[in-house]
Amino acid sequence: APPPPAIGAALAALAILDTEPQLVNRLQANSALLRRSLSAAGLTVGTSTTQVVPVHVGEAEATMELCELALEKGVFAQGIRPPTVPEGSCRLRLTAMATHRTEDLVAAAHMVGVAAREASLAAAQPLAACRGDGARRLRHRHRHRGRQDRRRGDDRPDPRPRGKAGGGL
Repeated sequence: APPPPAIGAALAALAILDTEPQLVNRLQANSALLRRSLSAAGLTVGTSTTQVVPVHVGEAEATMELCELALEKGVFAQGIRPPTVPEGSCRLRLTAMATHRTEDLVAAAHMVGVAAREASLAAAQPLAACRGDGARRLRHRHRHRGRQDRRRGDDRPDPRPRGKAGGGL
């Protein structure tokens, strides 16, 4: 039998779904957006339609290099390698949540694409490839963030959280 906390958590999740059914549609929309944005960044995402979005890399060493580069850019993308998956089918695993903001998903996909190009694992893609999925907002936000840093009079990065590492992506 499952422990009481697991049963309590399952019941609480069912209650949330009962009172907020729109979360399911939001999760599906966010998953589709993440998939499209990763594809636009030159990455192979496969045919999954769940909130778990695999980015196919191939070899374990390249997968873990990409995992580390993505993490350095503020995106948690778990590297999956043997024995979890067969040799040669290693991948990154990203997970969309209903609570992720559109611009954060697009930015995360862009950063994973940048990391993949740095590791020579994806073809160069212009930022315009993501246009329509929030790329213009992403560019605006980066310009805006730079102005805030200059207004503060220092070179520190923007201290506000942006839904990066630890946010499930």
